[in-house]
Amino acid sequence: MGRHSTLWKLLVPKYLDMMNCISLVCLLLCTGVSSFRFEELTQYVNSHEEEFIETLRQWIAVESDSSDVTKRSDLHRMMDMTAEKLRLIGGSVEMVDVGTQSLPNGSSIALPKVVTAQFGSDPSKRTVCVYGHVDVQPAKKEDGWATEPYELTDIDGNPEPVSLIYCYSFG
Repeated sequence: MGRHSTLWKLLVPKYLDMMNCISLVCLLLCTGVSSFRFEELTQYVNSHEEEFIETLRQWIAVESDSSDVTKRSDLHRMMDMTAEKLRLIGGSVEMVDVGTQSLPNGSSIALPKVVTAQFGSDPSKRTVCVYGHVDVQPAKKEDGWATEPYELTDIDGNPEPVSLIYCYSFG
């Protein structure tokens, strides 16, 4: 139970990364679950533990700092990863081009696309909107981080995504 309780501490509710949150919302809504069943959710999370941890590892590794134009390619990659995850869980995905950013030197650079997804279209069901962001704040180990901020670190056998606390908090 120790590792699973650690996973719950990581995933529910504050540390749940956006895509896994969407996965769980879709599981509960799209499979016809009419009321919240904690045992089913617990079983689902426990049976997908390694997948969740690997997803966290991959997402934390992307330095998608939107304030640093030199990292813009990482931000574009993060948007692509988001779109792909949404497609994998059955979403109809659209990436919306929102234009360019003018830089102080007179050049311009593409802004990251906005990712939208729709799951199902049954008019008899309620609409649920899930919103989140996948860009991060700048982070360097010398700023006081206990571990590398863009690495999921195993501490005493438990994954400790230090940067996840801020970077991918959902809520």
